[in-house]
Amino acid sequence: MEKTNLFIGKSGSGKTSTLFPIVQNLISNNENMLILDSKEEYYKTYSKKLKENGYNVLVLNLKEALKSNGYNPLALTYYYYKNNNQEIVGELLNNLGHSIFKEESINSDPFWENAAADYFTSLTLTLFKEGSKDEINIGSILTMLSKDNDNFKNYLEKLDPLNPIYMSGSSTAFAPYETKTSILSVMRQKLNTYLMNPELLKILCNDEFNLSDLKEKTAIFIIGKNNLNNLANTLITEVFTLIKYTNYKINFILDNFDTLPKLNILKEMIDNSSYYNITVYTAIKDLIEMESIYGKFIFNHFDNIINVTNNQKLNIGNYEEYPKLKDNKAKYFDIDKLK
Repeated sequence: MEKTNLFIGKSGSGKTSTLFPIVQNLISNNENMLILDSKEEYYKTYSKKLKENGYNVLVLNLKEALKSNGYNPLALTYYYYKNNNQEIVGELLNNLGHSIFKEESINSDPFWENAAADYFTSLTLTLFKEGSKDEINIGSILTMLSKDNDNFKNYLEKLDPLNPIYMSGSSTAFAPYETKTSILSVMRQKLNTYLMNPELLKILCNDEFNLSDLKEKTAIFIIGKNNLNNLANTLITEVFTLIKYTNYKINFILDNFDTLPKLNILKEMIDNSSYYNITVYTAIKDLIEMESIYGKFIFNHFDNIINVTNNQKLNIGNYEEYPKLKDNKAKYFDIDKLK
């Protein structure tokens, strides 16, 4: 196999059975891996063997939250913030804001989505600056948003106009009432997708992934769910960010890749796979759908494109021991504390 591989085939054509031996080979070579496993076929087949071989097995289960490890999408960004890596902080917040608020639709108005993403960035940076470590979670952002008042506007007025908090938040904070109300409405609508589900909120307010300190052999499984798969994109993006800025190496097996919204880092991943010494295995059902999302030239970036037609029978394991979601009570930041 090459560094970047695209497998194409309709359901039942044998894409997953072609990828299974690759997972086996990665385990034999003690290599790290991230697997997009929307049907739970890889987890049921390989997680037991991974654990027996000393792997740290982590699961983001968007289908059944109670069978997931906690994943805080702000934790890695906060780590880089505390270490004064502002370039990485900006990159991660931009990707997270895009993942949450922006839609790849010709009918969506980018003004409202961009404004919502910018205000989200401002609130998040404020949380990083003023909040305690145990308050750094997505629930705090919604709490800050729900109590949005003159406190935050007054807080911004005391900042240098070139401060990133001011630059990303002032256009909304000082906007006319109706404009600001519309932007905040977009934010609440998008965030409520995650936060109105108590079990999902528990995932997002706990952090067992500890991405900033991945050292041992690790296998990450993402069990996706269509309306929540932008969180899958966020985790994939964060792991790739680790590869870019640390010596950590991990291989990506993205089966049923066409279940994800647009992954903005895809081209960067496949173009730089040799430089970072990683492999990317991507499996899709339909070329036309992928072309409509990524453009017709995306296929030129893959080293290897394989049409799968082997129809080989897939032997799926039956391992059913999933992690149990921790029931820690989350702590949220109170925006009224701003001075």
